[in-house]
Amino acid sequence: MKAAILSLCLAVISVSACSGGKPKELRNLEGMSLEQARAQFQTLPPDIQVRIVVWELEHRRPSSSRFDYLLDKNGARVGPLLLAEAAQTGNLTVNVTLLLEFAQLQPSPISDQDGRLSAALSRCFELGGRNNRECWELQRKLAPGSQRETQ
Repeated sequence: MKAAILSLCLAVISVSACSGGKPKELRNLEGMSLEQARAQFQTLPPDIQVRIVVWELEHRRPSSSRFDYLLDKNGARVGPLLLAEAAQTGNLTVNVTLLLEFAQLQPSPISDQDGRLSAALSRCFELGGRNNRECWELQRKLAPGSQRETQ
């Protein structure tokens, strides 16, 4: 009995280690053609879409996502999710990509009433350094009234 339980535990551990925290929805998409996967991706809730894009950006080499350009179809609903992820990531490429996606949303949701935009831009400078050109360009684009690095 103990051997069966131990075998089951080892199987569970090896499966979860192999998936690398990959969202189950992404695992489902991987078995489809690219066209089917993109169509299915668009039916997922915005928070799951953002989670999939972030996972791909963090784990694919070179850093890319097959679905990031589809996020803008959610409009402003996805904006707070993008900013939250951009503020939390430990990866400059992911932060910049999410901020660029945020900048392309229509109608433009650019507002910083809750401080999420400032937090995401601050994270960019933390990850890239205070002289990072991409962070400064994003700051000028997303927070044009700000003349200094977001704190």
